[in-house]
Amino acid sequence: MNLKEAFRQFFKSVNPARYHHISEKQLNHSFKLFFLMFFLAFVLTFIFSFPVLAGKATELSNSLQGIPDATFNISVKTNDPVIVLHSPEIIIDSNASGLGSADILFAENTYYYNVLGEHNESYNYSGSVSEIQPKLFRTVFLLFIPGVLLLFGLSMIILFVLSVVLAALIAYAFVNSRLSFRDVMVVGLHAMLLPMVLFMIVIPFFNLGLLCSGIFVLLFILGIIQANAKKKGGKYSSMDPDEQATRKSKRKSSKKRSSKPRQMEIWD
Repeated sequence: MNLKEAFRQFFKSVNPARYHHISEKQLNHSFKLFFLMFFLAFVLTFIFSFPVLAGKATELSNSLQGIPDATFNISVKTNDPVIVLHSPEIIIDSNASGLGSADILFAENTYYYNVLGEHNESYNYSGSVSEIQPKLFRTVFLLFIPGVLLLFGLSMIILFVLSVVLAALIAYAFVNSRLSFRDVMVVGLHAMLLPMVLFMIVIPFFNLGLLCSGIFVLLFILGIIQANAKKKGGKYSSMDPDEQATRKSKRKSSKKRSSKPRQMEIWD
């Protein structure tokens, strides 16, 4: 699925009148769209978080002005190398003396990282806080920001998927409809797209959890009603409106071609 098709399907999911066609899509197609839109929203969240992180760094820098001197002592001990992540490769190995093949490596008293070449920093420092600030911010970024983003992404995807599954189970169990559980899940996945993207993009600035939950419930209910109406009486054509328009235009063009009088060639 390319981005153009993904955005086209995303905007369709905002319109409840489309759900009688959306419910007929395959479940794996809906999951692909769901995870693609989550990935794009996650990237936007990461980008929009930079101003917030910069503000926090400035706030922390101002707070540290009240501490003239400080001492930091950290030591890491491991029996064998511990691979924290494979991509990027993050390793904890107290016996290591260099970066090796890793992207980030934490040794006993020093950590190594690869940013346009190998660099290393010591955990231990004693002296002026104003001199340690750049090093402290680099350490915090390398140690905490990737882990925070990873945990945030995992928690969000679990939350959204569980919300869809729970809503689908309730609707399938208690709503008298002719929809299969697959149909209900497809409706739920598409109904979650708009609130998910909205929540992820604005979360660095605002918490719109209640509003996004309400949007999901509204789209899900309207989607179930639309999809169930199609199952009951065939009120809608099973063909997507875009497909209908394409076929109509093809029929019109073929009729125009067939209505043209054929010219008879006269041979002397």
